Amino acid sequence: MSFAADCEKFRQKSFKGRMNVVVRKVSLDLFKKVVQRTPVDTGRARGNWMVGINHIPIGSSFGEGNPIGRIVSDILKAQAGDNVALANTLPYIGTLEYGGFPNPPKKGLGKSSGGYSNQAPNGMVRVTVEEYKPTLMEAVAYAKGIVR
Repeated sequence: MSFAADCEKFRQKSFKGRMNVVVRKVSLDLFKKVVQRTPVDTGRARGNWMVGINHIPIGSSFGEGNPIGRIVSDILKAQAGDNVALANTLPYIGTLEYGGFPNPPKKGLGKSSGGYSNQAPNGMVRVTVEEYKPTLMEAVAYAKGIVR
């Protein structure tokens, strides 16, 4: 069964109108973690995370305010059944996620080790994706009113 079909079945059997709460809470919790785990040198990578509802964002958002504030504003528009995407279009975001910095580091600045960022040696997105299931369970409990 597909994820969308699972969500539809879940919506029909469980929370009905509360599915929007689950979608928004899961998206917000996971996306905030990705942003907060993004290494900071100048702040450009952290500031360029963008949300798209039913599309993948393009362009750049750096300098357009607090990325968490923009993410919250965008996620509040999400509805159950929407595809909610987080994207960062900077050319070096893949290097921050998967490594590939010069080894040894240029200029001996010590911001990377073994080709990986010292601030996020295991990436930001990959470690957050591993937390999907507990984040979903917490959001479901929240929507049921178990967690306040």
